[in-house]
Amino acid sequence: MKPWKVLLGLVCGAASGAVANALWRDTIWLKGLITYVADPVGQIFLRMLFMIVIPLVFTSVTPGITGLGDLSRIGRIGTRTAGILLGTIGLGAMLGVIPATWLRPGDGFDPARRAELVSAYGSEDVITGGSVQGALSVRTITHIVPDNIFEAATRGDVLGIIFFSIVFGIALTRISPEARARVYARFRVSARWLP
Repeated sequence: MKPWKVLLGLVCGAASGAVANALWRDTIWLKGLITYVADPVGQIFLRMLFMIVIPLVFTSVTPGITGLGDLSRIGRIGTRTAGILLGTIGLGAMLGVIPATWLRPGDGFDPARRAELVSAYGSEDVITGGSVQGALSVRTITHIVPDNIFEAATRGDVLGIIFFSIVFGIALTRISPEARARVYARFRVSARWLP
């Protein structure tokens, strides 16, 4: 599907939703259309997108690492990638923390509503914005490494799948070229059905 078609569909959907909300907000037929048509179709579409994420990541990252062959090249590329990743994480954290610190969302919450949210989510940090400390804690880092790859796949743990794919790709560079070529060929065949 061409990107302009996706953008056109997004604009048309947003415009249709805005018009329907402005003209027919409280009508029964619009609520029925949303409940029984738009919401199920949208959920199915999103689930189908999420369904291909794990195979797409695994069959893209592993052959990419394996195709490099030389581990020293992986080290150079990995260092640059890690730098870009940490830079974007830091920028994203700053963009989230600075406005939250300035605006202080949740300060004007009704105490009864605050208690309800704390009981639902189990932390006062959800209401007050919490602190930056622990955003990238040791626990977060250790949970990137999955203890069960199949469980990580069923949870949709993309970071765990990426980590496993990288390690698996590095391991393939350490076996004989003949065996590596056979496994690599399997990945190429399995990746043909993916977009």
